[in-house]
Amino acid sequence: MRRGAGLALVVLGAFLLTGAALVRFYVAERVPAARLDHYAVVATEAAGATYFDPATVSVRTGTVRGTTTIRGDAGQGGDGFAVWDSFTALVAADGAPVLYFEERAAHDRRTGEAVSCCGEFAGDRGPAAHRGQVFAWPHGTQKRTYQVWDGLTERAYPARFDGADTVDGLAVYRFVSAVPPTPGQTRALPPKLLGAEGEDDVPVTLWTGAARTYWVEPLTGTVVNAVRAVDQEYRAADGEKRLTVFRGTLRHTAEQVAGDAATARRGGAQVRALTVTVPLGALALGAIALAAGALVLRRASRLPAGGRGPAHAVLSGDAAPAAGSR
Repeated sequence: MRRGAGLALVVLGAFLLTGAALVRFYVAERVPAARLDHYAVVATEAAGATYFDPATVSVRTGTVRGTTTIRGDAGQGGDGFAVWDSFTALVAADGAPVLYFEERAAHDRRTGEAVSCCGEFAGDRGPAAHRGQVFAWPHGTQKRTYQVWDGLTERAYPARFDGADTVDGLAVYRFVSAVPPTPGQTRALPPKLLGAEGEDDVPVTLWTGAARTYWVEPLTGTVVNAVRAVDQEYRAADGEKRLTVFRGTLRHTAEQVAGDAATARRGGAQVRALTVTVPLGALALGAIALAAGALVLRRASRLPAGGRGPAHAVLSGDAAPAAGSR
């Protein structure tokens, strides 16, 4: 009986120890951070922005609100990568459209790095070769420099670690990235839009620059907050004739920050459960079970065959007769 109980405890201990290793080094490492059917809406706002209003054919100043909808294309994704589409719209306070931008990209579900696949594009210029972090940051973000994609210029730029910070009570890493003024598509505009004289349209190039700051929860790679100062304008070849398209600093709204922080907390709890709580708990219980099983087996091995000890022998009348009993 004792031997059977000891063996059962040893088997249980071995099972728990093996399970601890599997959860920590196999399951936790293979749980992807990005969902194939991901859906999110990101709300931003730029107070005091300058923008071109096509309805009034003039440059105006005021609050601009942005909405970026990100939707996963589950049918195109796979075990190791996800395909997401994003739709960004900037509108003035009175509803006047300021900017609209669409993008499609595939990325590694755990590292967030771009994967060339599935009809990727950026804006209205056709296919784009995405690089670096596109929609997501790594599951386990480190204190180092990452290449972060910018859809408006169709390039990836370094985002360097700028220190630890706290957002909504959550520990995060801060990264900063500069997008230098970069030429884009060309077109022709009426000279009056550029403050020029004449009747012939003037060839211009769209230039875009930005300064970006990200606050990333490192365990899950969740962007808890972001600020993007964008400067976009049309420039003529002489560099003097210009037309502002959008100049402003887009910030995540307070509601957006609170919601993303809550998401990061839930995700962080799941990560800690898989990497710390469950493995350590199983490791401790497994060690206890092994030790208890070994102790039971050791005590059982000291008993004579059949489990009969000295007391059992005396009670059975197997002891030698006492002197003078005959």
